[in-house]
Amino acid sequence: MLSAIKNRLTSLLQLILVIIYIIFEELIWEGIAKPIYEFVHSLKILQKVEVKLHSVNASVILVIFVLLLSIVEALGIYAGILFVSGQVVLGMSLYLSKIPIKIT
Repeated sequence: MLSAIKNRLTSLLQLILVIIYIIFEELIWEGIAKPIYEFVHSLKILQKVEVKLHSVNASVILVIFVLLLSIVEALGIYAGILFVSGQVVLGMSLYLSKIPIKIT
């Protein structure tokens, strides 16, 4: 009986963490991402890369974008798995580290 209560509490905690993750992903994202985007976009090195990208074939840029997007989304899924498995700090750190990549 004690084991069943423990399992239910663990499931409830996991559900709460997943709901927090979804809310963070959908609702709070814009408020956090915009200042980070402005900071990253203001970096001189990225402005130089942007100028060089104007002369690159569009297909190459598309492949680079798709690769970056795939990596970032995989990191987001893995961060969610870490949340559910109870490694909240590591999951949050991984999730926050992907923000500059997603907004570029």
